[in-house]
Amino acid sequence: MKKLFILILTILFLAPSIIFAHPGRTDSNGCHTCKTNCPEWGLETGEYHCHATKVKTETKHYSKRSAK
Repeated sequence: MKKLFILILTILFLAPSIIFAHPGRTDSNGCHTCKTNCPEWGLETGEYHCHATKVKTETKHYSKRSAK
């Protein structure tokens, strides 16, 4: 019974991290540019955004230029 309780508690603790996580490593400021499946996370493709930082940053949009 104790093992089951610990298992359930662990799952409940980890579930929010798994549910709200999205791909992409962060830089030294805790920020990154969204490159894939951005609308699924409520972001625009190329949107630079931050996670849990103390530094206030602006959202920047970058677009790829096509070579002519």
